[in-house]
Amino acid sequence: MKKFFKIVLIVCGVLFLAIVIFIGIFAIKGTGLDNESKEYVSTILPNICTELTLENFQQYAHPSLQEAVATEEGEKLFVMFSQLGKYKSMGEPLGQANMRYNAGEEKVIS
Repeated sequence: MKKFFKIVLIVCGVLFLAIVIFIGIFAIKGTGLDNESKEYVSTILPNICTELTLENFQQYAHPSLQEAVATEEGEKLFVMFSQLGKYKSMGEPLGQANMRYNAGEEKVIS
């Protein structure tokens, strides 16, 4: 009986250690993604806002987003945005990057 409890305790210890390591890896990757996403927004957003046209926006957009705005409504939207006035400045971007893993599916970073 003691042997059984010893084995159960070892298995629980290994599982606990694996969970701690897994959480640590996510924390390190998440911080790196946060910094990378803030740098991307700081670089790209002023480029898009300085010349607020559909063509300029599509240079930086994901293909699925390009398809969604490549319509007459998308063009009207950018005409409306351009009436807001000239781009002046932007504060420091805030936010975070999130990672999600599902068994059998692709990794999703948003």
